[in-house]
Amino acid sequence: MRKTEMVANAILWVGGVLGGYGALNTINNIEDTDTTATAIRKTARAGVGITVYVVTMNYFLRK
Repeated sequence: MRKTEMVANAILWVGGVLGGYGALNTINNIEDTDTTATAIRKTARAGVGITVYVVTMNYFLRK
């Protein structure tokens, strides 16, 4: 494995983990007092984080 590939894998790994953590953190930040639109925006943001996490982990599992 070349150094460039190792660095790219490390960046992908960190990005995937941060995406998953950000998704969980965003979901935990939904309050009962939030409006429906705010809750939907937070859920959509969490969906993006989950997607980043899943795509990254899928890449590493298939590699």
